[in-house]
Amino acid sequence: PKPENIPLGSEEQKVEFIDNVYSPSVYHIVTQEVTVALPNINKVEYFTQKNAVKISKTNSINYGPFRDEFREEELRIHYEHPTPLIYFPNVERQILLSHLGNIAIDEHIDLKNDASGLEGEFNRIKYNSLTGNQHAGHIFRKLNTQLPRKAFGLYY
Repeated sequence: PKPENIPLGSEEQKVEFIDNVYSPSVYHIVTQEVTVALPNINKVEYFTQKNAVKISKTNSINYGPFRDEFREEELRIHYEHPTPLIYFPNVERQILLSHLGNIAIDEHIDLKNDASGLEGEFNRIKYNSLTGNQHAGHIFRKLNTQLPRKAFGLYY
């Protein structure tokens, strides 16, 4: 995310995508195109300008076609990303079987939101007053899961 910290509810999170314009390959490439799909093309702060760039109506930026060339050339796109950046660095499930027929399932899930952090102190009243159309899309609000009907002894 760029900036790394934003005030609660004041602005949307922006991220910067950095890659190479040309895709590396062990095979000989005659022509290649690179398409970058974005959530909303109207919310792009900047992107790498190149002579073969096209902006499509389907919220994507197309680079190419490039013929018989491969070199290192940086591709940068800075755009608004209104959703959390969730990933699971560690997921572990233990299943314990008893001789008496009991089954115990223990799951340990590490969840991380790599979105922009909070600038300043957290304010519960301001957080609860934010609605869906205000700037708080980078906040991870809930985790839905399905449990078996006969599940018991839950803890977290």
